[in-house]
Amino acid sequence: MGAQIYRRVVGIADYATFYMAKLLDIKGLSEYKGLPVRKLRHFVAARKIPFLKCGHRTLLFDPEKVDKALQRFEVPAIGAK
Repeated sequence: MGAQIYRRVVGIADYATFYMAKLLDIKGLSEYKGLPVRKLRHFVAARKIPFLKCGHRTLLFDPEKVDKALQRFEVPAIGAK
């Protein structure tokens, strides 16, 4: 919702710059999530996390979308409500 308001106020070109500023490469995502790069590449190959492919090799990730995608695999503790 905040992104829509920001887009209306600032404009499309500035929104694209804002959006690209929060994207991480695979090494940055590895540091952010505390997961090895190899595991993240496995998730990408299995299409378990969303990514943007820019060019032939470059992968970019939105940390918020990755967090949402990985929450699907969370197993609640026994007795937790």
